[in-house]
Amino acid sequence: MEKCPLCGDNALVKNKQNIPVCNDHKDYTIELKCSCGSWLEPKEGKWGTFFVCIECGAISWQKAMSMNGLE
Repeated sequence: MEKCPLCGDNALVKNKQNIPVCNDHKDYTIELKCSCGSWLEPKEGKWGTFFVCIECGAISWQKAMSMNGLE
């Protein structure tokens, strides 16, 4: 089961960005930055949510969360 990136609870729903979050954070948007300084755009793929950076390309969920201090 995935965890909510904002609080760590079980992610049961998706917000408007298609990022798995808990019920308390379903109306929140998540703004993440890449290590190069560009904003990350969330995408939904065959194996779940990932992010795309204009400069660096595709970035995994885990890497994006660790770059932003959320996991």
